[in-house]
Amino acid sequence: KEIDASVSNVGPASFAQESFWSAARAYRNQPIFNEAEIVCFGRPLNVSALNYAVNALLRRHELLRTLLRAKDGVAVCLKFDAGA
Repeated sequence: KEIDASVSNVGPASFAQESFWSAARAYRNQPIFNEAEIVCFGRPLNVSALNYAVNALLRRHELLRTLLRAKDGVAVCLKFDAGA
């Protein structure tokens, strides 16, 4: 089952989250928080298995369902529902 895209909780960011948010805003045009890597499996990708695995990770880890956004100049957390 895919992750529900509805927000379940909006609240203040923790000190660590706010620090990360501030740094990301200060270095907006520099990809210091992004890393990319290519993985070759040597055979066709099973898209449905990948979809299932990614959704299982999202259900298990709240951090992966949390966005930091600005509200009145302050960082707030938007936590999305995990679904069933």
